[in-house]
Amino acid sequence: MRELIKQKLREDPRVKRLIELRAYEIYSARKGEGESDAVADWYAAEKEVLDGLVDLLAETQSFAWRADGCDRTLVALVGWMLASCDLPSQADLVDARYYTIGLSYLTGMFEVGAALDEEDFIRRFGNSPAILRTIAYKLLTSPESPYYSQILPPDLRLEFDDEAGLNKYLEQAELQARAIYAEVRKLLVQ
Repeated sequence: MRELIKQKLREDPRVKRLIELRAYEIYSARKGEGESDAVADWYAAEKEVLDGLVDLLAETQSFAWRADGCDRTLVALVGWMLASCDLPSQADLVDARYYTIGLSYLTGMFEVGAALDEEDFIRRFGNSPAILRTIAYKLLTSPESPYYSQILPPDLRLEFDDEAGLNKYLEQAELQARAIYAEVRKLLVQ
């Protein structure tokens, strides 16, 4: 998805101008430090500008997905965890494909037409690897979490020194599961 967005941005004359300006800044910063490579400067500028714009678009979309009081990025995260073994980028968390996958999965967990209460939903979480990875991801990426880490293990695996550490994690995971239940319920009841 990121590459498709970058390709569209490359076609925009305003973006080309931003890249030109940044390439010139890179060239100017190295002036007098030896030989300059205009092609390398251009690619470095293009990467910097396009990555910045894609991240800004993803951040804007993420804000829009939260503006109505529901966290649609959470649903997209569930969809990502179902579709991939890798860690998601910010753009993946606002991708409509993953949102659709996650919403379909969670809607099935809510048994549309039946009243699935919170306790039943929490129990079902324990049997879903995608949901368990979503909870681990949320706990590892949330600055308020005691498990927050700036460097995520690729498999989202956590190690515990003892049973008390594991029990503490399970308590935090249950709190996250209840928060997910509340967010998804808001989405489905609207």
